[in-house]
Amino acid sequence: MVTNAKPREYQDYRDKLISRFWKYKQAKFGKEESLFEQEANPQTRPPVFSKSAAGWNVLIAPDADEQERRRVLEQLPKASRHKWFRSMTSTQALAQSIFGNLKVYDSVHLLNGLLDDQGLPLFDTAVLSAENVSMEHPLTILNEPVPASIDVFLDGPYQVAIECALTEEDVAYCSTVTRALCNGNYAVQMGRQERCYLTDKGLRYWEYIPKVFSWGSNVNHNPCPLHNTF
Repeated sequence: MVTNAKPREYQDYRDKLISRFWKYKQAKFGKEESLFEQEANPQTRPPVFSKSAAGWNVLIAPDADEQERRRVLEQLPKASRHKWFRSMTSTQALAQSIFGNLKVYDSVHLLNGLLDDQGLPLFDTAVLSAENVSMEHPLTILNEPVPASIDVFLDGPYQVAIECALTEEDVAYCSTVTRALCNGNYAVQMGRQERCYLTDKGLRYWEYIPKVFSWGSNVNHNPCPLHNTF
């Protein structure tokens, strides 16, 4: 039996988050309903800004002048906004709120104090400066039909890619299994020449995977280590 039910812990987190968003909407914008899409069932979904008011979903210092506000918003071109950028649950708007402000106010160096789960410097030897930070950095080396982009990218001798999440329940997984294009193993199957369906289609994931992980591309893997960590 297939079910789409969400774990109770995750659902509670999401429900509380959305409730806080509606409280924030009321406290910050009051009765300015023209800034928002009208919901048929208010509070069952997060508040969503109207298309003309999308920029208000980026948090900016209340005392920022118009030039500072414009500079923060310019860190992410409008053409690069995701479909649901206007929703208060947008991770892209969250990333712009954090890193856009850090760039504009030349405060990227404050990230130096962050530690990873092992207590080590999260950004290691990366050069943390406004000049080295970009948003929606295009990723073209994988030969994807629709090139992916990195939420936040730190350039320099030691490069760091940052992926942001807010309401996602888990990490992404390879969809070839659910599309019945793969049985979940990294092995030649279904009459193709390559072990991976994506490799067979010219995508270059398995050219780079062995350089990052200890997963050899010239041996079978059962199951495929990329499936649940796509």
